[in-house]
Amino acid sequence: MPFCNAFDRLHNPCLNEIRDGTSVCQQHENFYTHGWFDRYVFRLEPNPTKFFFTSSEKIKNVYKKAILGSHVQVTRQHFRDIEVLLNPVSDFVDYYLLCCMQSNVDPLWSSKLFEASIKKIVAIHNDNLLLNRKTMNDYLNPIFSTSVRSFSSMLFYTIYYIVRLDDQLVRSVYAAAHNFDTPEASFLQYVKAHPSFKKELLWSNSFVEENILALLLNKVAPPGSIHDKLLSFLKSLPQLRILERERHRDEFRPLGQEIVETAWNPDRSLQWCLSIDEAKRYKEEYSKWGK
Repeated sequence: MPFCNAFDRLHNPCLNEIRDGTSVCQQHENFYTHGWFDRYVFRLEPNPTKFFFTSSEKIKNVYKKAILGSHVQVTRQHFRDIEVLLNPVSDFVDYYLLCCMQSNVDPLWSSKLFEASIKKIVAIHNDNLLLNRKTMNDYLNPIFSTSVRSFSSMLFYTIYYIVRLDDQLVRSVYAAAHNFDTPEASFLQYVKAHPSFKKELLWSNSFVEENILALLLNKVAPPGSIHDKLLSFLKSLPQLRILERERHRDEFRPLGQEIVETAWNPDRSLQWCLSIDEAKRYKEEYSKWGK
């Protein structure tokens, strides 16, 4: 018998059993109504100071069950309500990113929250990234694993917002720029190591990529800045695409030869290239030759 998916006032899981087809017990039948957002987002009872990534394990379980279990549905309007009612929005980045993990939630429903997330991602590069790799991944994974937009789309939107922040952040924070492409742990390392980088980005380019490249080329890029490193990254993509295609071609060559040999096998020619009558006559003649 399954148990109730709600929580008590102390954030402990409810241990009441539930009937088939229900998700909560009778005592908690209104737990996941609109009141859930009031309690855990807008009024913050019992006033947790932060959200998912830095909350206690009890609070994390409440959010994971509600958001990732889709017991409450995150909408575009919900993000707009956060923008209007909760300030500064930078305090709600953790919660916003958790919401982005829910199926069919678009990270770009809120440009303000998305921009606040990008600021935090850039700021993480001021610290020791080897110690903060998990934190950086916690911020990047929801953005690049959304089911609503492609990896390429989210990458170029992210780069665009980083460029918008360039004058505010990059020139005043050298450490962020210095660490932005380190191979051990950094934003560009994360992008290149992402499975969709080879499977998607290196197999197609788009006008969005060309527009972002043009934007970067039209601005002065101080050597060693994030701007400069992003520009180098985008300029490297055509050559990386060539190398990836050559790698696939070399890997496919043995299999390709096998396919050719199989495709041109005489038996397949009889089966696929001749009509039934032609194949019958051929077999009759071949049997005579065999004698």
